[in-house]
Amino acid sequence: MNPTVSVNLCCYNSEKYLEETLQSVFAQTFKDWELVIVNDGSTDATDAIIRKHIAAGRPIVYHLQPNAGLAPSRNQALRLSRGKYIAFLDHDDILLPDALENQVRHIEEGKAALSYGGYIVINTKGVEKKRLLPRHRSGFLLGKLLRRYEMFAPSGVLVDRQALLDLKLEFDPNLTMTEDYCLFLLVAAERRIAVSPCIISKVRVHVDSLTTRSMGRWASEFDYTHNLIQQRHPGIQAEYAADFRQANARSHYAHALWMAKQGRRDDATRELRKIIFVSPKYLALFLVLLASPTLWNKLESKLSSNRDLD
Repeated sequence: MNPTVSVNLCCYNSEKYLEETLQSVFAQTFKDWELVIVNDGSTDATDAIIRKHIAAGRPIVYHLQPNAGLAPSRNQALRLSRGKYIAFLDHDDILLPDALENQVRHIEEGKAALSYGGYIVINTKGVEKKRLLPRHRSGFLLGKLLRRYEMFAPSGVLVDRQALLDLKLEFDPNLTMTEDYCLFLLVAAERRIAVSPCIISKVRVHVDSLTTRSMGRWASEFDYTHNLIQQRHPGIQAEYAADFRQANARSHYAHALWMAKQGRRDDATRELRKIIFVSPKYLALFLVLLASPTLWNKLESKLSSNRDLD
């Protein structure tokens, strides 16, 4: 008999945090699950940690493969999953004990294809830094998510596996930074989303997780996703014109941030100039960047940490 939930966990050189992540699955109050692990060519002790728990009889489906990248690994995990629902868990994150119980309840009560909840942000030592709770309410949320995207990490999202099959959706291998953003927005373009007020997971943020290169990739990949939604749904841009305008402004902002971090102040101001009439916040940042790059860095860091530009 197939389980209700398949927890998808993709690993690459994950030995430092993997045991804690696995234990958070084993401790779930909701017991009808399987854990689908794809090891994407790890060269550390990741394989040994996983095999120890397989030998102990844990309900684990395990696939070891040569390194292929995150999106292909996530797709492999989807193909191996048998559950009615797919829960995503990154290899250094932690599910709260009642996470699956809350996720299943909310997706079924909301008659939705996808559900998400809140997060506790922790640092590399596991110390809580802040809590991020959703502001949206359940429903058809494409427009709201384009304006303010709230699924800050996959480790708080549950999706109906049949919905993915019906919509012929999987993680886009062309994306390396935002494959989850793309998939979840494509689901939101066609199906109801359930929003849980509960904290679902602890998401570990690393100091080096936002590199200059990754900022540039994010900007390009945001554009890619918005264009893909419009290609799949002709006419949707007109229906959600103001929402796409906000989402595209966020792409321009990401481009400007990337340029500013590289010391390309003139390029950054030109990029921000394109969106100064979208929001007073962008206008303020544009003026600050013109006047004082030092103040810009301080203001941008504060706004980014609070996610006030979403």
